[in-house]
Amino acid sequence: EVLLAEECHELLAALLHRAEVAVQKGTSLCIASLGGGPAFDAVALLAALEALEAALEQEPEADPRGKDSTGRAFARCGVCCEVLDLSPTWRGAIDAVSAEAVEVWPQQHQGTVELFAPVDLRCATDE
Repeated sequence: EVLLAEECHELLAALLHRAEVAVQKGTSLCIASLGGGPAFDAVALLAALEALEAALEQEPEADPRGKDSTGRAFARCGVCCEVLDLSPTWRGAIDAVSAEAVEVWPQQHQGTVELFAPVDLRCATDE
């Protein structure tokens, strides 16, 4: 409901537009995850797009794109997520979240959630 609030219309319109453009181009909406859970940002965005589809069906007047907008292409948008983390030990958890997202959302593809962990600082040594 927060995204449907009038104060969030600009953000919601931008999100829906970006997702619809990605679907039209046959690509995914790409985001970066900066911690807070292994790839949960990708899952949150997929779930939000799904919830927005249902919410805008029920409350079309809340659609910031205008009341004549009937397009729901954004709900078919996959998410590409680059997880930026310091620890490569998160790879297993991120792969599991990615695999589960593929099972839950048909538009999601395996391998679209990736870990970029340049160095594990906990294993760094002074030389």
